[in-house]
Amino acid sequence: MRRELDPPTIGPHSILETVETRAFSVTYRAERKELGRTVLLRTLRPTVPLSSPYAAELVREAAILGRLEHPGIVRLYDFVHTAEALYLVLEDARGP
Repeated sequence: MRRELDPPTIGPHSILETVETRAFSVTYRAERKELGRTVLLRTLRPTVPLSSPYAAELVREAAILGRLEHPGIVRLYDFVHTAEALYLVLEDARGP
């Protein structure tokens, strides 16, 4: 009998699919099962050091999104910045 593998995770989120891959970052659609919520996770590519200027840009993006609230702007739910990880947890707003 073959056991199905668990999906990869980032923190408490299970990755469902890759939404966008850029030069220095990757955006995933992920699920937080305990909350029953699908979110977007924007994180650095594994090859980009957390001490890089690209990481600083992700920190800056989180600071800006954390201050904004508007129906036309994706909401920032959480921001994780530790010695091992750096990612934004964003609203999964589909559509135009």
